Amino acid sequence: MDLEKDKDFIKNMSDTCGLGVDIISKVGYTSISKAYNEILSESKNELVVLCHNDIKMHTDGWGPIINALFEKYKKYGIIGVVGSNGWTGESWLGTNGAQAIGVLRQFQKYDIMKGVRPRWCLFSPLFRVNDIVPATTVDGLFMAVSKSRIKAPFDENLTGFHFYDVMFAVDNVIKGCHVGITYKLDISHYSDGIYSKQWYEARDYSRSKYGASVSYGTELPSGGSPVLYKYKNEEDLQNYKNMIGYE
Repeated sequence: MDLEKDKDFIKNMSDTCGLGVDIISKVGYTSISKAYNEILSESKNELVVLCHNDIKMHTDGWGPIINALFEKYKKYGIIGVVGSNGWTGESWLGTNGAQAIGVLRQFQKYDIMKGVRPRWCLFSPLFRVNDIVPATTVDGLFMAVSKSRIKAPFDENLTGFHFYDVMFAVDNVIKGCHVGITYKLDISHYSDGIYSKQWYEARDYSRSKYGASVSYGTELPSGGSPVLYKYKNEEDLQNYKNMIGYE
């Protein structure tokens, strides 16, 4: 993150947080794992938020919300906004029956004809009765971390910008740290999600670390399967939320 180039993003996060925010900038790194470990070490606060600079926070007072969740759920060390309850060697979404968990507005960053436009929205009906849902993976677009509760750092053998989030979550789940997803934060994510050569190399490293037969999962509470919904605008989105009884 660059304090000058990312000033609009920083202002959005600071203005909506509802608490004092200490910004730790890391520029020029080729390893997110290394940068994030340094941030966790350098931060004077117990709770640290690690997130992408291509998100927009729509929830005012998200800082106290995160604080309250960690206070209520004392076994949880990592809380995100999207993830899955299982991982078998692919992305954070999970495969072979793992459910995607979360509420997120995903946008395509670039569209020659229309500019930035909605792509899809993820809903998890589970959140109608649970303010946090146990998970195995978390997407790195937003991760809140309680430093004293995590059991494993980011794996610095993994260089680059992919799978750092999946492996951080899985490493901690394996060692007994609880990981969760909450619906309480309303976030838009502007990303194309390209599967590059580096993405596949990082996936192969994660598979080699855990062995050829990878299968880690977290039992979900009852409440319904997730829905990926393509939408046109905010009115269309709200109509859909009303239809399924999602407040």
